Amino acid sequence: MARLACAIAILLIAPLLTFASAVAEAAEPDGVTIFPSADGPFMWGEPMDLEGTVTENGAPVAGANVELAQIDPSAAWHATVVTDASGRWTYRFTPPVASRYTLHASYAGADGTYEDWTNFDVARHPSTFTFSDNGLRQTDEQISFDVLLSGDGAGLADRVVHWDLQCWYSETSPVSVGRITDSTTSAAGTFTVTYDQQFPCPEYALIAWWDGDADYQAAKDWATEPTAWRRSDLQIHAPDSAYVNDDLGTSVTVLVDGVPAPNRTVHVRYAPSTSTWSQIDVVSGPDGVASIPIKVTEPGSWHIEASMDATDDTMAASRWVTVPVSQVATDLSVSPMVSSVLVGNPVTVRGSLVRADGRNGGATVRLSVADESGFLRDHETTTGSDGTFEFVDMPNVARPVTYYVTVPGDNRYVAASHPAQTVTVQPQTPAVTLTANKTSYAAGETATFRVNLTKTDSRRVRVTAQEAGGTIKVLYDGNVPSTGLTLNRTMWRNTTIVASHPADSRSTAAKATLKRSVRLGLATKALNPLRRVGAYAVYRPSADPTLVTSVRPVRSGLCVRMTVQKYKDAAWRTVATSTCRTTNAYGKARWTLTRYHPSGSRFRIAARFAGDSTNAAGTGPWTYVRFR
Repeated sequence: MARLACAIAILLIAPLLTFASAVAEAAEPDGVTIFPSADGPFMWGEPMDLEGTVTENGAPVAGANVELAQIDPSAAWHATVVTDASGRWTYRFTPPVASRYTLHASYAGADGTYEDWTNFDVARHPSTFTFSDNGLRQTDEQISFDVLLSGDGAGLADRVVHWDLQCWYSETSPVSVGRITDSTTSAAGTFTVTYDQQFPCPEYALIAWWDGDADYQAAKDWATEPTAWRRSDLQIHAPDSAYVNDDLGTSVTVLVDGVPAPNRTVHVRYAPSTSTWSQIDVVSGPDGVASIPIKVTEPGSWHIEASMDATDDTMAASRWVTVPVSQVATDLSVSPMVSSVLVGNPVTVRGSLVRADGRNGGATVRLSVADESGFLRDHETTTGSDGTFEFVDMPNVARPVTYYVTVPGDNRYVAASHPAQTVTVQPQTPAVTLTANKTSYAAGETATFRVNLTKTDSRRVRVTAQEAGGTIKVLYDGNVPSTGLTLNRTMWRNTTIVASHPADSRSTAAKATLKRSVRLGLATKALNPLRRVGAYAVYRPSADPTLVTSVRPVRSGLCVRMTVQKYKDAAWRTVATSTCRTTNAYGKARWTLTRYHPSGSRFRIAARFAGDSTNAAGTGPWTYVRFR
């Protein structure tokens, strides 16, 4: 039972402990706060409430002195407030100016001084323009606007106001009747703008604005005064585009105050961009519409202007449109032709014509034939009702023939042409084959070349060889047997072999090229040994053997490097590579194996050439040296 009672006690106490912990966690942090009691906007000169709290050791502090100060805008304002029993304080603050404010609150507590800041904006008072409504003005009556600038329900005196008086022909075309002007408001905050009408205008608008000051915000507004002038308008009806020789079917509608007006004379003038003006007068019918007979005779941008004179109570009006006029485009297509034919075989040329106005039949189409020597012949035909056409030409020369398809133009139609197509006319296309028995050769080695000619009755072939840096030499010039031709040549330098067949009346030229590289030959000899034993030249340990490398073919100025290997641990190992040793006029280069060499040491040396445009890279055989 005791254990049960203890368990029940624990279950009852545990929630209380948890609640106490939650209360402790929710306690206010120590410090002082400051903030406006309400959301803005705040106006200068109007009182606003500030409030805050003081908390220390997790509990509100009553009777605490809180120091308040204004940081921005800079001002010597201070106040002291005292918290109530709940640790709260309030203060009524009146902003002296419109600005961005920063206020500071501080409290000297037992554990130190606490601080807080708050920021808020104080605005200027709004201002407004009020315009008098003077009603409709007659055409000869003075325009007059009475304007009041006010703020806080009272007129603002001695303020400079900017204004612009405009004539509004329409909402999208205002015209200022004078420069922008300034006026100063009276003691009641008013000013008056007058204007004597000097030209027809259906509506005047006065736009007024001022920049504001330290007390009141800037403002801008406008008002209008209608007049007895009647608005007139012209609507020109013309196509978006036209072709040469078309009748545009143009007309103009006369509107007065938005209503079609009959018996009104409209002056019309029109011209393309390259001509002088043509002028006619037309009169609107009962529906307010007048036809304008215009036939466009040339391509260009045709400008059409319509205007109507003003009357005693109706304003003048004018409109213009531009109609682009072009020739009728012709789309000419030609089917792809054969790429080649034999002499005597026909070449067929087919195609079609499409004109933008749909008149595709009966058009003249011309086929011109030419070759490299110039013009050969012409063919002409006319298109069928669907715009199609066909030509048949018989080439009679064994060379390329070019075909040109064109459609002549006139005042209405644009000439058209199709990209030329060339047909190769040739009897035979020979093939020359050239092969070699190897891809590369050692210097002095004999190369074997095979030449053959196929796909032609002609057997003429010319074979040439050109060594690197040398002149072209003819190896063979004559007829090739049907079984082919074999040629041998000793190779010393990189060589280009060319086998060519010249063009003749029955075949085109053909050529085959073969390039073969020739490796430089290198041989190295050890000079003045004590004796030679097998492959070795034997020297005393104190000797510095001199080695001479000869190159084939003999060439001077070549860079030859020596690779030196020493026999050690049952293997040949590279121990050095010499710098360049330059061959002399006899194609020889010397090199000395220096330093003391222990008795019994063995070396082998090989000369290497990296290759150039004349000879391919080469490596000579090993030369063996022993010290004893």
